[in-house]
Amino acid sequence: MPRFQRFQDFFGTYDGSYDGRRARLVIGDVKTDSPWPMCRLTFTELERNQVYVGTHIHKGPHDHVLTDIVLKQQEGSGQVTWRRLHLHTWDTSHLSGESIWDGIEFGMSFTRAEG
Repeated sequence: MPRFQRFQDFFGTYDGSYDGRRARLVIGDVKTDSPWPMCRLTFTELERNQVYVGTHIHKGPHDHVLTDIVLKQQEGSGQVTWRRLHLHTWDTSHLSGESIWDGIEFGMSFTRAEG
């Protein structure tokens, strides 16, 4: 059970629930000269077979909380907006967060995939 130490602890593949639907989230490194930590997110809503991608520059005060994430649909014009994505500090195999759709909040939770 690794504990949170740095921003890079987000990196990995996670399986979980997106408002009750099966989903997968992959968070990876972005090589850049930015003074701020940056990551690439690929979110797949498995039941609808929809993929959303984007990069996120983290400028928040807490390294274990990403805020105001916008991901664009890979094949289409849709997007998802996540107000918060928390990496649990006592066990970094868990993520939870809050998605916003039409001004309404919806929950999500993920567990790091094995392997």
